[in-house]
Amino acid sequence: MGSYKFDCNEKAYLAAGHSSCIIDKDGKILQVYHTRQNNGHDGYEMRVHQMLRTEDGWLALLPFDYTGESADKTYTAEEIAGDYEFIAHGNETISTQSWDRVNDLIHPTQHITLNADGTISGLYLYGSDRNDASVSKKKVSGSWEMTDGTAFITLTVGGRVYEGVICEQTDEEGTLRTVFAAIGGNNETVWGARVK
Repeated sequence: MGSYKFDCNEKAYLAAGHSSCIIDKDGKILQVYHTRQNNGHDGYEMRVHQMLRTEDGWLALLPFDYTGESADKTYTAEEIAGDYEFIAHGNETISTQSWDRVNDLIHPTQHITLNADGTISGLYLYGSDRNDASVSKKKVSGSWEMTDGTAFITLTVGGRVYEGVICEQTDEEGTLRTVFAAIGGNNETVWGARVK
């Protein structure tokens, strides 16, 4: 994952790293890593996120801290359609030595709609220049689909296909939200969290 900030986060999370995966006694797969916040210093904190398997067996990292959520719920397309915060993590590595440029490194949070007709509104692809951390923005089309009675979702964003999984998680403000995490053939992760 890259640097990110959902609306419920007081500050953005930066520089995720030094990760380890564990499987707990209940068989849940957890990713443990450190991150720092864009608050002008290098203070690190530990974070733990659950990983769920996509329909094709890959592990997808859920967007919010693990709070004991279960992944045994199934959904209908009608339940999933709606407004979401959306983060496409990209897979490029960029850096800056200046705290006044740090916001340029945070993957933009988009507000999209998974429409009932299977289209996605409000999508953009962002690109970064490795040398100066500048960000470009291009409007793209998208679609989504899922099989009712499952927790699996497929999104197509600007021609890229992402296979994912749906779950309910509690965000950092204590609100239960429907989320998805999906992985593309380009090794990029995308996250969605239903707008409250």
